Amino acid sequence: MFRNGIYKVGYRSPLHDEGSGENGFAIMRDGFIIGSDRLGAVFTGGPGLGGCECVTVKLTVPPGGELITGFRAGPAGATLKVLTWLDPEKLSQTAIVEVAGEPVEVQVSYLGPLPE
Repeated sequence: MFRNGIYKVGYRSPLHDEGSGENGFAIMRDGFIIGSDRLGAVFTGGPGLGGCECVTVKLTVPPGGELITGFRAGPAGATLKVLTWLDPEKLSQTAIVEVAGEPVEVQVSYLGPLPE
């Protein structure tokens, strides 16, 4: 089981590498993930959702938002499903995920526990 806590989520596109990528933050509490990045994308989900041994999140992109892969959301925004396999015992790890048909390298690092 993933630790309840605060996580840094770094990501970059290996195909569209224009610098060092972007960062966001996520909170894991009792098997539910919610997070965001500075550009307004929001992701929600959790490990094992949908009956798989993976992490499944719904990525919501704001209207007119653009992802690091070059994907652009229309005037109504966009919602994408993202699946990955992460080891819940590791404090830091990297995975490649597919977002809108493009690979994205994601690094997830545990920062610390949630405040009481």
